Amino acid sequence: MLYYLHTLAESTIHLSEVLKNANTDVPWQKIRGFRNIVVHSYLTINIDRVWDTIQDQLPMLNTAIEAMLANLAPDDGGEDTSSETDANDS
Repeated sequence: MLYYLHTLAESTIHLSEVLKNANTDVPWQKIRGFRNIVVHSYLTINIDRVWDTIQDQLPMLNTAIEAMLANLAPDDGGEDTSSETDANDS
């Protein structure tokens, strides 16, 4: 489980600052801090605290991610019709 949490936290480092600034309700710094603990203090991790994070924080993060993804989707229902237009132009 720690591997998956590490991967999730690591991936947030690569998100754009624009996206992070537009979603200030997500505790980006805390997620990065958690990643640092997993990577650098692996032997001293409090597994009860990790479990609390999984139970309490991940559902909220999931909701925030779903909202971000919904905002990235095209407004036309998600269908890309650009290739149809290109085919019709020939």
